[in-house]
Amino acid sequence: MNDYRKSDFYHYFDNKSNTRRYFIRVYGSFIEVNKDVYYTCYNSYRKQLRDNRKDQENGLLSYDVHQLNGHTLLDMYGEDQNYLEDIYRKDLMNTIMNLIDTLDDADKELITQLLIENKKESELAKRYQVSQQMINRRKKKIIKSLRETLSDGYKKIKSFLFFWL
Repeated sequence: MNDYRKSDFYHYFDNKSNTRRYFIRVYGSFIEVNKDVYYTCYNSYRKQLRDNRKDQENGLLSYDVHQLNGHTLLDMYGEDQNYLEDIYRKDLMNTIMNLIDTLDDADKELITQLLIENKKESELAKRYQVSQQMINRRKKKIIKSLRETLSDGYKKIKSFLFFWL
């Protein structure tokens, strides 16, 4: 997340004093700072922009970069981590559900019952009249195939699926 926006930086050459003056917006008002402070903050801002651009190129989502009418989600809703976590979880669940939908019907039913309906392996083993180990091996096989279809940009989804193995 970036603490600054481009409009938070301002500098100009003062002809009267024959010096360059540097300003940074803090809590809505510009304050004058020395050159070192200005460039430290500005370079931090630029680095974050570069990192965000690289993340986007690699398919990673960042909710403080995406803009709607010139404002980021963080600008509109503050730094409410719960709200952003809710958005991330919904996005994560939609992606996982889309991946589950690509499975054949039997695998889709099994993984849905295990991961979404929180049914126990032993319960499903009785229902399908197979051993609990067979259900466990099948679950691992399904999750492994889901994990392999994920792009590198969804590392958190991979770790979520890894948790279930």
